[in-house]
Amino acid sequence: MSGIDSKEYRELFLIEANEHLQNINNELLAYEKDHAKERIDSIFRSVHTIKGMAATMGYENIKIMCKSIENVLDALRNDKLMLSKEVIDTLFASVDVLTKLVNDENALIDISNHIKILADLIDSNQNNEIREKVENTHADESLQDKLPPTITIKLEDIDKMVDLVGELVIAKMRLENSLQPYLDGRMNMVLAQFSRLISDLQFNVMKLRLVPLRIIFNRFHRLVRDTASKLGKEVRLEVKGSELEIDRSIMQAISDPLVHIIRNAIDHGIEKPEERILNGKDRVGLIRIVALRMGEMISITVEDDGKGIDADALKAKAVERGIIKQGRSREDE
Repeated sequence: MSGIDSKEYRELFLIEANEHLQNINNELLAYEKDHAKERIDSIFRSVHTIKGMAATMGYENIKIMCKSIENVLDALRNDKLMLSKEVIDTLFASVDVLTKLVNDENALIDISNHIKILADLIDSNQNNEIREKVENTHADESLQDKLPPTITIKLEDIDKMVDLVGELVIAKMRLENSLQPYLDGRMNMVLAQFSRLISDLQFNVMKLRLVPLRIIFNRFHRLVRDTASKLGKEVRLEVKGSELEIDRSIMQAISDPLVHIIRNAIDHGIEKPEERILNGKDRVGLIRIVALRMGEMISITVEDDGKGIDADALKAKAVERGIIKQGRSREDE
């Protein structure tokens, strides 16, 4: 493609596609728990939208992957395919592949095996006929009308607006200083109104940089599910304060550290179900993330109900790494 495959269109595609991918992950997690059919409709709309955008951009693998996922979703919502852990795990794995394809237009991924696995889900339930029906149906087109209206703004454009407003504030101050000898009551009223309008504009432009914490908190539900499953543990995530807003740059800075903290809590803090039951605990571990506003700052706390830090194991690791010597504490050195 020539014009449409430009950097500008690529950036817009990435922003919108990743928003839909996040919605797909969130709804799949919810569907795994409540089995509500409306979740499937929401997932289908997001997958269908990504497919349409990919077709416009000329991303054939993304379009094919989306179509295969749609087939499984359609079978689920029409009760032609029974929900199971295998189905959910396969859909999550497919979404992961789709995410890689979306975020790397040059990704060398052989999707044929993933397509076969998705098709086998339907075949295993003797639904060869549903696959042909889904391929030819146009019913999904009407779902597009149910999508809420949205507008996408690149962070780069927001930063430019912030800079321009800053220059406008400086220009206003220079104007006030230049007019100081000539000010009268009427001019003071006009300048006061001008100043108020600029302040309101500055406030609202700065708000465009703010994003709710739920944007990153919602990702952690999938992280907890996958990490716990891999380690043979059962863990649920509880989140509070996700409605609080922070600057986009701060959100990017705290995302990775929070991921490491959560993984460590599941790996080293939360016990396996059998051990928890023996200790009189609920077999399902709990990780709680709490965000609180403290004046102009936001405090984010991550805690779990696991066994806590093993002091002996920690000391042994410190000795192994030469941080302290065997039989001596750091205070003794």
